[in-house]
Amino acid sequence: MAPRAHSAAPETVYVAPRERAWSDAAAAAALKPAAAAAPVAAVASASAPVSAGAALKPAAAAGAAVVAGAAPSSAAPVAAVASASAPAYAAVATAAGAAVPVAAAPLTPAAPIAPIPVAASAPVSASAPAAGALDSSRPPADIFIHPTAVVDAGVAIGKGTKIWHFSHILSGSTVGEGCNIGQNVVIGPDVAVGARCKIQNNVSVYKGVTLEEGVFCGPAMVFTNIYNPRAEIPKMDQVRPTIVRRGATLGANCTIVCGVTIGRYAFVGAGAVVTRDVPDHALVVGNPARRIGYMCECGERLRDNGERLTDNRECPACGKIYPRLSDA
Repeated sequence: MAPRAHSAAPETVYVAPRERAWSDAAAAAALKPAAAAAPVAAVASASAPVSAGAALKPAAAAGAAVVAGAAPSSAAPVAAVASASAPAYAAVATAAGAAVPVAAAPLTPAAPIAPIPVAASAPVSASAPAAGALDSSRPPADIFIHPTAVVDAGVAIGKGTKIWHFSHILSGSTVGEGCNIGQNVVIGPDVAVGARCKIQNNVSVYKGVTLEEGVFCGPAMVFTNIYNPRAEIPKMDQVRPTIVRRGATLGANCTIVCGVTIGRYAFVGAGAVVTRDVPDHALVVGNPARRIGYMCECGERLRDNGERLTDNRECPACGKIYPRLSDA
């Protein structure tokens, strides 16, 4: 099959800035006051730790008292701290293991520490954003990017797309409208994903792979891009393009050896190893994958009524007729 041109970017996209400033969790963490703003006291002797029964309370904002004891160390547990109106006591372990109450000494309140200011980095626009592209530090409401996901600068994302936990979209890639990118997915660099694709967990879509519209990639299925890789020999100049045509389904744990074309609405069974082109609507299974039938656009296997393979096929679910499907 001759390769078909694929749209370079969604019509209306969000272009990721240099920093993932839309991560509310990261922004909140950066604005937290220094740990010294809420001091705690450590009580222990050099040879005995604090009793497990000692109460642990946060330091009071003012008039706090700390328990007298040995010099605190980084490994010593925290001890009870109370306000000046009520003397504090902590249980300090003795060599015999008995808890002994120790009176607290008043502590001069420390001046509050102001939050550390965080300079906002200016977003960097893509070199050539698509028409109608949005360029801001936060994606629009109709695009969801989980705070743990990483989206490189200049990546174009279509409206309605969702990118879930721990996924990474590398530079130069485009993701069409209405896609669902699952957990722990890697896309790119320089990969085009068409609209309404669904990529399940633990899938890597490498450079050289193109997904047209409506492609389903099952959990943990595998793409490749170098036919004969070696760890010690760079071969990225030998990338073999792989094209997955519109509406195709790639089953869980299947492997697509690079340099092939998966036809429109083809169906690759779970665990199959595809080493050559797959015709439109073909159902292939096994290692190496072989054709055992044909599939309707709706995902049901076509019936052939015992006639020749090239005769008309009817879908038992939707009734659609497919005249003279190729037996290639």
